[in-house]
Amino acid sequence: MLKKSIAVVVLAVVVFFIATLMGWVNIGGVSPQIAEVQPPVPAKHSQAVAHAGTNCAPQVQAAASKFIDGYIEFLNGIDAHTNRLTRDQWVKRNKIATTNFKSSYRELEDEANKSDPELGLDMDPILVAQDWPATGFVADGCDASGYVSLRGKSEGWADFKLVVKVIKTNSGWRVDGAGLINIPNDMLPHNK
Repeated sequence: MLKKSIAVVVLAVVVFFIATLMGWVNIGGVSPQIAEVQPPVPAKHSQAVAHAGTNCAPQVQAAASKFIDGYIEFLNGIDAHTNRLTRDQWVKRNKIATTNFKSSYRELEDEANKSDPELGLDMDPILVAQDWPATGFVADGCDASGYVSLRGKSEGWADFKLVVKVIKTNSGWRVDGAGLINIPNDMLPHNK
């Protein structure tokens, strides 16, 4: 009976932790796990991102699409047992992601693993989900700040949304945020 009670308490703590990360539970205005890795946001963002092409350079959408298509290809390789890289290695080696993205990703993973060594985040922090559309995403819009909205390509996934932040660097357009990494809480999609 004691083991069952302990298991229920542990499960409740894990559910609360995930709910806090997802923004379903709001403690003090912002989830502390996410706030630690996000840079300050200068202005309040709207959850809606402008329709495709509005106030957005084509290179911004192209960078976001290239990054996420490469990530989906990587994940599909894991499912097919043809990929030997870990997610950490893929992020570290990615040429489109900024150094800020990579370090924020690492901080988020480290914090989650410290909080729960067995499960960590228990979801993919780039997709903010455990499952993904195997055929990838299509750009659905972006704004002048470089936030690109993507949605699942395939039938049954069209309502699955993702936000990617793209910035201009000396090396060209690079991804500086995706999912839980460097995306403001109020811009995170509420996928089911």
